[in-house]
Amino acid sequence: MTSTSGPNDLRGRRGYVGSRDQLFGVRSLRLDDEPGRGVRLLDVDTGGGLRFDVLTDRGLDIGRCTYRGVGIAWLSATGHVHPHRYERGGENWLRGFGGGLLTTCGLQAIGAASSDDGRTWGLHGDASFLPASDVTYAIDEEQNRIIVRGTLRDASALGAVLVLERTIAAEIGGASIRVSDRLLNEGPFDCEYALLYHVNIGYPLLSDTTVIDFPVGDVVEPSNEVAQRAIDRHLHGAPPDPDGQPEIFLHRVAGQGRVLVTNPATPIGPLRLELEYATEQLPLLWQWRYLRERIYVMGIEPATASVAGRAESRAAGYMRALGRGESVSFGLTLRLDVPQT
Repeated sequence: MTSTSGPNDLRGRRGYVGSRDQLFGVRSLRLDDEPGRGVRLLDVDTGGGLRFDVLTDRGLDIGRCTYRGVGIAWLSATGHVHPHRYERGGENWLRGFGGGLLTTCGLQAIGAASSDDGRTWGLHGDASFLPASDVTYAIDEEQNRIIVRGTLRDASALGAVLVLERTIAAEIGGASIRVSDRLLNEGPFDCEYALLYHVNIGYPLLSDTTVIDFPVGDVVEPSNEVAQRAIDRHLHGAPPDPDGQPEIFLHRVAGQGRVLVTNPATPIGPLRLELEYATEQLPLLWQWRYLRERIYVMGIEPATASVAGRAESRAAGYMRALGRGESVSFGLTLRLDVPQT
């Protein structure tokens, strides 16, 4: 039975409640337990079944995310470690990689820890551990959007100064998130940059019944021996493997970038995540699967550069530079829905 009482749109329901927070809104919170003690976040509820955290002290990344009560994002064993506990260099990035729906990698290096021109670069750069400044949020009922804005600064007193201006917009009553980034070189030198959106999908959206659809014409290349052996399985989920190893695939996509992750058998039935981005901004698409027991994650990762390290990425022609005062824009959209069966 379907009830016909009450209005269908959220704004029309305002007469039924004392506070709009009963329908949709944003709460400003702070974690109060180690190792994330002190990390600030914004709890965003669109009122359309979508709820997610914006980690203002962790690169304005998106942490926990649910749709109609079903988990979408992968959460790691580390939790969202406070940036003051960040251990820079090598693979120490992993000691604070809490996962979440979106982890930002960059801004000067992504991928493997490496040495380049006499300097060492840690795994995936520092962006995810940069606390944001100038953070604001607004509920714009006229535009029907919840908007979060903030700025990240990757700066050296005598070197590069890169500034990332981020806007996260979610439709009131809807189930989509739009991330829009503008990267500026505010330093005294030209500066190479690299950026990767590490979209982390976990259980129950990711399970043995999950199917992944890449755009027509996608060319996939396994990037390690484990991936080579798994090439026939990269479009499907699988049960947790007690001996599973990481698999990395490079997808070369022409035209609009669009990836669908669908599971017909979640606790609420069929569920789909759509990731959309512009390939002219983000020419490489990486897929990372690590289906080992107690890890169990898949990353869908649009990027500007290779994950092999800075020197290798430059040699392959992927590293880009911003002149002094120049800027460049990136973005992606994440949408959740219940596909028709």
